[in-house]
Amino acid sequence: MKTLMISIRKFFAMLGNFIFGTKKTAHINGSVLPAEGVKKVWAINEEETVCVTPRSGKFSIAVKAGKWKLHIEAMNHYKYTIIDNIFVGEGKSQDAGIIRLARAS
Repeated sequence: MKTLMISIRKFFAMLGNFIFGTKKTAHINGSVLPAEGVKKVWAINEEETVCVTPRSGKFSIAVKAGKWKLHIEAMNHYKYTIIDNIFVGEGKSQDAGIIRLARAS
């Protein structure tokens, strides 16, 4: 009986995936230096905008697969920074690397 219940659950899980489709979440990861110089990190594409507040300069943004821009909102004394052409595959993590903020003049 227990095996039958497990098989039924698996069947309905597969049926749900087929009917509703499942897309794997992708991520853009990175870090900003100096960590105290960043307020927010925005991921922007033609359809949506996602924002996170980095912790200790590190960030991870859940996004859909596609081409993104990162906008780094900086604190006083640092320049607002944009990183273009970040390509993220479905279900993949894309490392944006270390983003170094320039001092504002």
